[in-house]
Amino acid sequence: MFSAAGVKYLWRNGEVIPWEKGTIHIWDGGFTLPPGIFEGIRGYQKFDGNDVYVFRLRPHMKRLFASAKIHRLQISHTVEELEKAVTDVIAGNNFRDDVYIRPMVWPESGPGLGWSETKGEAAVMVVPSPKPARLKKMENGINVRVSTWRRLPDSVMPPRAKTNGNYVQSRYATMEALADGYDDAIFMTFNGKVSEGTGATLAVIRDGVLVMPSITSDILEGITRDTMLKVVGKDLGMCVVERDVDRTELYIADELFFCGTGAELTPIVSVDRVKIGDGKPGPLTKKIQAYYFDIVRGKNEKYKQWLTPTYGK
Repeated sequence: MFSAAGVKYLWRNGEVIPWEKGTIHIWDGGFTLPPGIFEGIRGYQKFDGNDVYVFRLRPHMKRLFASAKIHRLQISHTVEELEKAVTDVIAGNNFRDDVYIRPMVWPESGPGLGWSETKGEAAVMVVPSPKPARLKKMENGINVRVSTWRRLPDSVMPPRAKTNGNYVQSRYATMEALADGYDDAIFMTFNGKVSEGTGATLAVIRDGVLVMPSITSDILEGITRDTMLKVVGKDLGMCVVERDVDRTELYIADELFFCGTGAELTPIVSVDRVKIGDGKPGPLTKKIQAYYFDIVRGKNEKYKQWLTPTYGK
């Protein structure tokens, strides 16, 4: 997902600094324990090559502050300051192609364990990385399994907070899936309903209806998920439903896909070695996928308000 290749500058606590200065002490609480939070944001090269558009920057920043509130972390910077930090580090590195940006916040308690620290200002860092679209996976689709690991419930480790610690579970599920010959995994809730993937929202298409697990299915409230809910029904004429989803619905779905900042819009062609549809990315998935990329690259003027230009073009 993340590569430092080509990165010369990052943003930390209010200023753009050289990459090599983006360090913390090895005994800092942000390293020794996982109380930190983060966001994953994408910038896309504009269709004509003249800019890099950051997709839905404000909702990502609002979610970062919501995660901070759940973790009782005090961010001294405003939403607007962190939005500017994102475009500043893209421009500072002179990135002109697709880019992934990760704002990170943690309780900078100094040397020590600091896992319960909630007082004082949290440290904030914004790090960019070149990240082209996952073209091969989006073209061919992926094979997934239902994980034996159940999704963390809100009463244990709230998935709606995008915190570092939650992704330890995703690591378990991904390692299990890869060891068994799959590309990724799908979590079930402790109530036996479908939750989400290891790092993306799941979408089910059946009889022309787009179904997405509800936000009470122990999921991250995804920005790309929200985009699907806002766009697919209104613009593509499909019925869109949020509800509980059973495991067997995955096997009899016409089409499935993951959607998220990292996954973008990745078709799923089999679950537990049960072929979905004809075992190839479905026509509705490809239609939604093409529409999504027209939006993020600025071809669709209707959603220009969702795009933050880096270079002002």
